Amino acid sequence: MSRGRQILRQWSVLRALEGARYGLPVRELLEVVEDRCTERTLYRDLHQLVEAGFPLVDDDGRWRVLRQGEGAWSLPIQPTELLALTLAEDLFAPAEGSWLASPIQELRRRLASLLPPAGRKYLAILQRSAMATLFAPARYQGRERQIDALLEALEKEQVLRIVYASPGAEPQARDVEPYTTWYHAGQLYLIAYCHKAQDIRTFAVHRMERAEVLDETFDPDPAFNAAAFARKGFGVYHGPTYHFVIDFDAEVAHIPRERRFHESQRVRERADGAARMTMDAAGLPEVAAWVAGFGGLAVPREPPELLEAVRAKHEDGLRRLGAPT
Repeated sequence: MSRGRQILRQWSVLRALEGARYGLPVRELLEVVEDRCTERTLYRDLHQLVEAGFPLVDDDGRWRVLRQGEGAWSLPIQPTELLALTLAEDLFAPAEGSWLASPIQELRRRLASLLPPAGRKYLAILQRSAMATLFAPARYQGRERQIDALLEALEKEQVLRIVYASPGAEPQARDVEPYTTWYHAGQLYLIAYCHKAQDIRTFAVHRMERAEVLDETFDPDPAFNAAAFARKGFGVYHGPTYHFVIDFDAEVAHIPRERRFHESQRVRERADGAARMTMDAAGLPEVAAWVAGFGGLAVPREPPELLEAVRAKHEDGLRRLGAPT
């Protein structure tokens, strides 16, 4: 049996016991653990977890998690929360050295120090047995000053002057009123009111060449809802909201069925295995690039602007590749 499978089974054991206020006997644990195994195997797992330092106890035949005051860890944290923290480090690794990643690394280090050597060894095994990754994350080494200035402006509600380099354009100075940071898909963004655009805009932090806090305060718009703003778009790019209708061939229909790309997403399956996805979202350029990436296996139906954008991407790609011989 692989070590990875054992780790996942033991994780399932911990989750089950955390949710059982009065504990569970082994025979009931066998029914809820997401892995078929024998009682002997389950007993071995429980004893290994105890040896690793997790606060479990056999209380007259019912296994349970110890509470504070009974010999549990000195901090109010569940065992699986500590395990999950090791995976969170992977997700924030692209921002290593920043205010995002450093606190998580330090918190995990401090919590892990509560464990005996066997427990720390167990966490090390977990990190080899499970991982979390992000596709093409940005890197923030060399952007520490910009991030510090950004955080200072947020805290003090002062205007921030940034020199911002948009793709394909010369860097420009912009005065912005920072509302919140947004960590999305491995990249850090600033949502701010831009004086030049006179509207809310999203700025990628890795494109900020300089950042300076000005001696000018501002009053944030109390009606602005950062969470609602983020949910509106298909990704980080916003703009007008459209009603999107996209048909997926059977070959790729599992993708919209299995994954949620937007909170308004709806998927209707057809008898031939194909599927139609609808959603009301902003971010037309991102949606067009995503649909075009299916190479014709995803066909846009609405709105007309999406059809034109996808067609233009396909035609541009064919032109760059050259006519077939």
